[in-house]
Amino acid sequence: MKNRAILPWVALALLCAAPAVKAQGSTSSPPGSNANKIAVIRTGDAMRSTAEGKQASAEIQSKFAPNRADMEKVQKEIEDVDKQLQACANTCSDEEKARKQAQGVQYQRKLQRMQDEYNDEVAAAENDAAGRIVTRMMQIVTRYAQDNGFGVVIDGSNQQGMQVVLFAAPQVDITNDIVKQYDQQFPVRPAAAPAPKLPGQQQPPAQQPPAKRPGGNNQ
Repeated sequence: MKNRAILPWVALALLCAAPAVKAQGSTSSPPGSNANKIAVIRTGDAMRSTAEGKQASAEIQSKFAPNRADMEKVQKEIEDVDKQLQACANTCSDEEKARKQAQGVQYQRKLQRMQDEYNDEVAAAENDAAGRIVTRMMQIVTRYAQDNGFGVVIDGSNQQGMQVVLFAAPQVDITNDIVKQYDQQFPVRPAAAPAPKLPGQQQPPAQQPPAKRPGGNNQ
């Protein structure tokens, strides 16, 4: 069973208003600012490329690995029943064939329930991670646009198979800059590794409460 793609971020349009205040009686913009200056960011790539996005993806993979293993076991049981039916096509009684077919249907229904629950739980975990990252990334993109005089930042990701931005020069793609600033402002902490257990090491015995002395209290 193939693992489903983790963190399939939804491409979001990021529109950031940069300072474009016009001087009194003048059509020129302040130095370093241009209301017509446009940047492009590949939002999905940016979110996946951040250290936080990579860590979230790895954590989701690890958390739901047991679920995938359980589904693979049920899938193997379905395949075994199919092989049994093929092997006894000319030797099994109709009653035996019906029993195996019912067993196969039962396994298929079980697998479908497991897949539905898995998809719902993974989607919820992905949405939680994506919501946190996109909120932080909006802050980074807005500040970057203001600091660099961009009037608009357009999402250049593919949205539901549609290419919104047909062409963007590399000079206006700010994806890598945003990822770098994101990782600097929101560094991730590596997951703590469990302490290695030495060969033959045993857990210390639990301490027993002191025995009471006959006819009196403990001192």
